[in-house]
Amino acid sequence: MKGIIFVETLRRSWKQMLYWGLGIGTLGIYMFSALPSSPEGYEEYIKVIEDMKPGALKLMGVSDIASIMTPEGFIGFAFFGYTLLILGVFAVIAGLNVSAVDEDNGSMDVLLSLPVPRWQVIIEKTLAYCVMGLVILAMAFISLVLGAQTAPERISLPIEKYLFAVMGLIPGVVLMICATALIATIMRRRSTAAVVAGTFVIGSYLLNILAGLTNAEIAGQLRYFSFFSYMEAPTILTTGVSFVSAMALIFISIACIVGAIRMFENRDIAV
Repeated sequence: MKGIIFVETLRRSWKQMLYWGLGIGTLGIYMFSALPSSPEGYEEYIKVIEDMKPGALKLMGVSDIASIMTPEGFIGFAFFGYTLLILGVFAVIAGLNVSAVDEDNGSMDVLLSLPVPRWQVIIEKTLAYCVMGLVILAMAFISLVLGAQTAPERISLPIEKYLFAVMGLIPGVVLMICATALIATIMRRRSTAAVVAGTFVIGSYLLNILAGLTNAEIAGQLRYFSFFSYMEAPTILTTGVSFVSAMALIFISIACIVGAIRMFENRDIAV
């Protein structure tokens, strides 16, 4: 029956989804409490930023000091700049759960002994984990709105700005889940797939950072091989993300799932 794997996956994993949502939400609320509470405090914050070496800022993903010298830039840098990387942990775990985990513990054999096509397993499990990612991001959005209410005198943005910024994280999260699902169908073993998927996420993040350390043209071009480059954290609350870049990540995610289905249908189950 179509949909049963999707529902069962959600039933088994809803607690983890809740924990992730609460963790990311707590981070969002905390960032507003970290905003300077007075003009003097904000001036001190600016002084600290200006005293930092440009190289250190670039290692933190900031190429323009002015972009984080506003409340919007601070929240964008401090929250969105690291949330996508943090959610990479969730995404890798989710992607491994699409096939590799069940193959390792032997439950995939039991599942496939039922009249369930292999493509349905990949599609429904991937969709379930993507839905979990959306719920986590929805909780992040709620936390940002609540956090903003605690500091109305320090930051004032329309709610839709927070909504669009959080929606900008969706393509990155979906890509990491789908890419890990593909890697897991190729590598089969959970441990090997985890190492390769983790290397993919961390490597992409570091490539985006290291490419910003130099003004060389080739470095700027290499940066676009990192999926983290589609989002400029310090300005995401004011300008959002590029629609073209976001759609490109979605298309790549679809290609990953198509590849995962083909790999899973044309090989034996790991034992």
